[in-house]
Amino acid sequence: MSKLAEMLAAARWMPHLAPEERQRVERETFSRTFARGSFVFRVGEVVDYWMGFVDGLAKMTIALSDGATTSFVAVGSGSWFGEGSVIKGGPRQYDVVLLRESEVAFMPRATFMWLLERNVAFNRFV
Repeated sequence: MSKLAEMLAAARWMPHLAPEERQRVERETFSRTFARGSFVFRVGEVVDYWMGFVDGLAKMTIALSDGATTSFVAVGSGSWFGEGSVIKGGPRQYDVVLLRESEVAFMPRATFMWLLERNVAFNRFV
């Protein structure tokens, strides 16, 4: 079993999905590995995916008006993030910078919204 498959199977919301929903998530979610210091996404980018950490660690940062940056949360293995931007459909509001080499899961926005609309347990998790 791949790390991505293990991560999906361990997600707290996965047992609440119907077989058809599980199959779609497993079929459409993919992962990529990024080097330490890479940006997973940047402020202003279009939101195409809900993302999760298969393995890794990142910080979410924003740039202040004086040019300094501030980090407001760290995200690690097994965590999903960015649902607010996915739901709103607007641009990303922060940068995600990797603190070490990381494997990141990408669930397409269409799949995320489909689950949100049809599965009450998933909706409550989010």
